[in-house]
Amino acid sequence: MPSVTPSGAVSLPLKYLRDTLAGSSTFRTLVGEETAAAAKRHIRYFGLNLPAAWSAETAYALGDWVYATATGAYLYECTTAGTSGATAPDWPAADGDTVTDGAAVWTARAVPEGAADDPAAQANAHARLVRPFAMVGVGEEASAQMVAAGSANEFRYRGALSLFLEAATPSAYTATRDDAGLWFANRLGAILGEMAALAGTPSYLNIVGFQVDSLVRSPEEAREVEGDYFQAEVTVRWQGGA
Repeated sequence: MPSVTPSGAVSLPLKYLRDTLAGSSTFRTLVGEETAAAAKRHIRYFGLNLPAAWSAETAYALGDWVYATATGAYLYECTTAGTSGATAPDWPAADGDTVTDGAAVWTARAVPEGAADDPAAQANAHARLVRPFAMVGVGEEASAQMVAAGSANEFRYRGALSLFLEAATPSAYTATRDDAGLWFANRLGAILGEMAALAGTPSYLNIVGFQVDSLVRSPEEAREVEGDYFQAEVTVRWQGGA
């Protein structure tokens, strides 16, 4: 979760888009969460935070990632939030093993072979480990139009936001193209339909249209490190009052 609170005409629409996506039951099922609050952990603003070097006596949130060394066979996910200890823990070296670090708990996540000694490949491996996830960002259009309203003037805002969704291809469909593509397209369509049903209700973005800009599968030559996954980019058009 970000520490900065969204505010103003640029950031608040992003917050409402994130809230609307988390309100989709299909998205919550995709990310394995029961509540909208938990699903928001899988929706980032602007991009993924890359794993950082572990730091002593630091408050870590659920879902934060660190590394013990700049290169290595494991990254560590914070699976219990808390403040780290004064000295580094004895980092586990088996996938899924945990270690207590002050009040925090870390779980080891193995990076694919070939990524351990390459920081750039490790970044791609991190994206593989955190899938499925979504990102929201500012689109190409944002405007405020002054309209007459009785004796006063008021602004009507509208704009376009960017929604990015990425999910691993289920093992049942990795050998196929049509079934794999339809699996992802079906879920994307269901998510957008559920977001449209929420549009304009309190706490949700007043969405007036969607445009699917791309829907692609990861290249075969990159799957050994990055994994087999689908990603989609959607332009979300919205409008609202002052």
